Amino acid sequence: MRKSWLLAVLGVFFAAAYSRAYVEIPYTLGRVVNESSNIVLMKVEKVNKERRLIYYTKVADLKGKHPADVIKHNISDGFNPREPKFIMDWAEPGKTAVFFYNGGASETCIGDYWYQAYSNGEWWGMSHAEPFMCWTFSGKTDKLKTVVTDMLAGKEVVVPCAQSDPTKVDAIKKMLHEKKAPLWRMKASLKITDYEACLREKNKFVVGLGALGPEAVPAFIDDLKKDDSGTRLKAAVELGQIGEDAKEALPALEGSLKDKDAEVRMRAAEALVRIDPKNATGVPALIESLKDERLRVPTIDILGSLGEPAKPAVPNLVAALQDQRVPVQIRSAAALLQIEKNSDDAIKALIRLVDGASGAKAGWTVLEPTDLKATSAATLTKQEDNSVLVGGETPAKDTYTFVLKTDRKAITAVKLEALADPKLPAGGPGRAGNGNFVLTRFAVTKPTEGAEAKPIKWAGATANFGQQGFDVGNVAAENGTGWAVAPEFGKNHTAIFTPEAPIAGNDQGLTLHVRIECESPHGQHQIGRFRISVTDAEDPMLNPRTRAAEMLGAVGAPAKSAITNLMAVLTDADPSLRAASTTALSQMAPDSIPVLAAALKDPKVPVRLAAIDALAQAGGQAVPAMPALIEAWKENDKSVRLRVGDLLVRFEGAAAPAAPALVASLNEEDRDIRLKACDVLGRCGGAGRAPAVPVLMEFVAKSPDRDLRARSAWVLGQLGAEAKAASETLIEAVKDKERDVRLLSLIALSQIGGDPKAIAPVALKALEDPDKEIRIRAADVYGKTKPYGGGETVELFEDNHNLLLAQLTAEDGPAAAEMNDKFSGTASIKIQPSQRYNPHISGWAFPIAEKPELGQYRYIRFAWKKAGGNGIMLQLHTNTRGWENRYCAGKNSVGWNALSVDDKSPGEWTVVTRDLFKDFGNAPFLLHGMALTPMDGTAGYFDHIYLGRSIEELDKITDAKKNK
Repeated sequence: MRKSWLLAVLGVFFAAAYSRAYVEIPYTLGRVVNESSNIVLMKVEKVNKERRLIYYTKVADLKGKHPADVIKHNISDGFNPREPKFIMDWAEPGKTAVFFYNGGASETCIGDYWYQAYSNGEWWGMSHAEPFMCWTFSGKTDKLKTVVTDMLAGKEVVVPCAQSDPTKVDAIKKMLHEKKAPLWRMKASLKITDYEACLREKNKFVVGLGALGPEAVPAFIDDLKKDDSGTRLKAAVELGQIGEDAKEALPALEGSLKDKDAEVRMRAAEALVRIDPKNATGVPALIESLKDERLRVPTIDILGSLGEPAKPAVPNLVAALQDQRVPVQIRSAAALLQIEKNSDDAIKALIRLVDGASGAKAGWTVLEPTDLKATSAATLTKQEDNSVLVGGETPAKDTYTFVLKTDRKAITAVKLEALADPKLPAGGPGRAGNGNFVLTRFAVTKPTEGAEAKPIKWAGATANFGQQGFDVGNVAAENGTGWAVAPEFGKNHTAIFTPEAPIAGNDQGLTLHVRIECESPHGQHQIGRFRISVTDAEDPMLNPRTRAAEMLGAVGAPAKSAITNLMAVLTDADPSLRAASTTALSQMAPDSIPVLAAALKDPKVPVRLAAIDALAQAGGQAVPAMPALIEAWKENDKSVRLRVGDLLVRFEGAAAPAAPALVASLNEEDRDIRLKACDVLGRCGGAGRAPAVPVLMEFVAKSPDRDLRARSAWVLGQLGAEAKAASETLIEAVKDKERDVRLLSLIALSQIGGDPKAIAPVALKALEDPDKEIRIRAADVYGKTKPYGGGETVELFEDNHNLLLAQLTAEDGPAAAEMNDKFSGTASIKIQPSQRYNPHISGWAFPIAEKPELGQYRYIRFAWKKAGGNGIMLQLHTNTRGWENRYCAGKNSVGWNALSVDDKSPGEWTVVTRDLFKDFGNAPFLLHGMALTPMDGTAGYFDHIYLGRSIEELDKITDAKKNK
């Protein structure tokens, strides 16, 4: 917890490391979209084929907001010559691509090919192609743009992508490399994230072969006439998926409205509207299909997905809101909201469902286990909530058996909960040392008189979370791999198993025998606490009250008539309903804010906590509740106060009115309250924080609590100039035995604007700290004291190896001071391939001019030497050309644009003196970053790096350092 808080307050972001291999793990498009902070549709503006540079312009932000209009990609050699060839052959002005990224790592889809690139200042450098990403998508980029947009709107779509077959992996990979892989079309949505699960249930997710366009229409028209109903059904579905390009099929589909198979008629009607939204016969045929109870639910779903063209069906859908089947009510409300935004009939029906009307209370029943046994000497102890806690011996493998009885006459699904518990290792829910488990088999048997009972066959299983490669589908398939939950330890996990047919009982109910097998080769990976529930609901995966609350939240403010009903269920026994109602109330802001603020005085603590959560989710719209939140901070219940503190942290500057109450809380005895008060004070701003300075200084100097010392130092830094009196206290704290205290005190010193002459030596001393991040921060703090420049020359590197190593923070190769091989002074810097760099070194902003005045410079001098390999490079980052300021000796193996100073790589120490203004400017610019780049071989050595107004002044420095 302490570490995660520290990372949050420092704003540290650890970008993905450069990948050195293809992404061979198949990703669904849903997973790619979820994991991308930004998705950008971009167009090729210009191309430099010789240097393999692509200049894109942003067309549209599909997710997030990309800060620049121009996006530059540098295409490397990749892993094989075909990779840059495929990309550059494609790259022509006007072509479009879709750019997915998170931080500094990205994947770019150019249609039927992908490549990976990493941010390097203003350029994104390709590391290699990603042919296996064609398992995610392979088609036209305008199609990708459309489906991504639809997915972000919550829709399920169908995307063309490369086929996958686990039995032919090598052959398929070869075809992917060569861009020859066959395609199929898969369903995609933000909820479909497990590619392996999609393959296990291929019939559910793969809707057809090929990318399919107009060329496929004639064959499907012929299929509509075939004797086999399955063939006719597939043809109707496929034609609907092709959409407007299938207009040729409209007459044949009209004929299919008379098909003897009701499902074919339904899908033909759907296809008619998808191909031509103005079609006059499709919707009436779907209205007729609503009369078939077997097809009512899918027909309702189709009508909703058609949107406005299905408006003639609204009266029928309103009538369906009164259907006795709860799934029909839910689906009808959803369809109405898709057809008529903010449908009043749908909102009223959803409110009734939230209230538990129309049979919506039917759900899961927890069953009491009896006759508990383990094959090992482990103990199985039933708890008050009918869960079972496992204790005693932890064998390599184990199986638990027990009996369950229920009065339900049929069971449509069985729920297994693996529950966290403080008595288990790492909080469980497993018995392994890290809290994990591997469930290999979940067998449920209904005893049968006169015959050997066989375990129920599972049609499938779903879980709230599955470890990579250990999805719960393995258990349903009984393939021996099992279900596991790394790294989600210390949390509850749920798996729902659906039988191929409902488990039938009689008037006396049902008796079930259960086996939980944990027979994985991974020893001691048993479930540590579990609970079993059953349901007889028509749709076991549907929690009607929760779903109704979610749908009301999605409607937002127009559903404000539901606020009272949603408030009433904040104490319901169903946690999912409580959570959904909380979120829905936040989505109804600002209308819900006064009600939530008033709820902060409710006598029930759960209601107050839920109200705080809803206000938190409402974000800035919840600011009017600030007075009520401040009063809630002052109350006695600790859980409420801490939750209020979490919300105030989110409010940042808007929480300034709370400062006096927070300052007062610093004197309370409760440690957690003090720490939370610090969290908010550090973020809320405002003059009301100043009285906290003496108390915080006392904490930093004398508190035995390391967390309180560290957090107080951080708050002092956030107070800035208001905390100048704390300068000496923080200087002493940089020597603290605790790493976090040292780090945050160091940062605070630069933030409060203390005396640079006092801070600089403290920062230089901190460069010797054993902690790498402290050294990096110390270099940053030292740079902010402005120690550089102002004279005839400026030392970029001579003997300040600790400082330079801490400043070159971007690592793509080891670096160290070298005392035994140097050009001058006491040490050189040894860099191993490929480089170390920083485009913006703290304190560096050196003016380069044609006629430099004092404090301005024109020339650079450096010494270098290369061990092995073919060449060496020094790069400079400027405000005008970015990294396009490079000197190279020997072979330029990276292929970046560089000025060659020697055809040969320097095997011995060689001094280079260059005119920066002439080489890279002809106009003034600022130099603010550097990269030391050996490129290849064993290592490159760099020393004696200076800027000078004149060569004569540089000669004086060189003579002095070489003792001439």
